[in-house]
Amino acid sequence: SIQVDHEIISDMNESIPETLDLFTDVSYGVWSYDAIQYLSAKTVISGYEDGSFRPQSSVSRAEFVKMIIAATGLTSDEKDIEINFGDVSKDDWYYSYIRTAVKCGIVFGDDSGRFNPDARVTCEEIAAFIYRACQAVPCELKLTSDTVIADRETISDWAYTPVMQLVSAGIISGYDDSSFRPENQATREEAASLLYRLMLYIDANAKEAS
Repeated sequence: SIQVDHEIISDMNESIPETLDLFTDVSYGVWSYDAIQYLSAKTVISGYEDGSFRPQSSVSRAEFVKMIIAATGLTSDEKDIEINFGDVSKDDWYYSYIRTAVKCGIVFGDDSGRFNPDARVTCEEIAAFIYRACQAVPCELKLTSDTVIADRETISDWAYTPVMQLVSAGIISGYDDSSFRPENQATREEAASLLYRLMLYIDANAKEAS
């Protein structure tokens, strides 16, 4: 069965001292600072051995699956479930995360039966993963924003509904020029920012429901 570790997404109002920079290349004042600091404190993300976070680096599909499972607290107690991606082995560090994501309906393979764990995750793939994670938690998306996405016609058919609903819910806002750039490789700071917004949204949703 699918379960949610609610402690992961609780206490969202916890503050991290502004003077405590957890990474050498993420300073207070940058737009992604709060997200990176918080997700690091919650062990959703981590840095490198040299103390850097490398916010502008890209993220692999496997890395983002690990992040989203950690951010949502989704777990599955069905350890005997096997996944049948041709490029994912039980010995891989990300196997358990992908298995949980498959069980929760967050990820699927391609037409050839591969997951492509090392491929760089795109903006529209992240949107699809987050949208499906909301369904798995579950977390109701309240469609209240009227933000316009200028390049919505370039979004893949399979990602269109996830992108537009997350935009309407306020989890995704796009770039300053109103574009979404669906096929762009997402950066580590962009991934952190979106997961931070997701965690805030899930927490607010849970409090309204209680």
